[in-house]
Amino acid sequence: MDPAAADALTAGLEGIGPDGARLGHTLLGSLNAALAGAVGDVFMISTGFIVLSLIVAKFLRTPRHASEHHRAA
Repeated sequence: MDPAAADALTAGLEGIGPDGARLGHTLLGSLNAALAGAVGDVFMISTGFIVLSLIVAKFLRTPRHASEHHRAA
């Protein structure tokens, strides 16, 4: 998150009352945790797709090349 935006959010919440600063820090902490969790989830799902793709690629049949076919005959 942009530090300037975080400071603006905290300053805006400080204006609502004595608990505004605490509320701002709590909100920023929650936003950071949500962002970190989402990024972690994306990497875990991507890793699963990569592993699945490698397994599928391992078992795909590849066509024989003409030179290999000629040597066998």
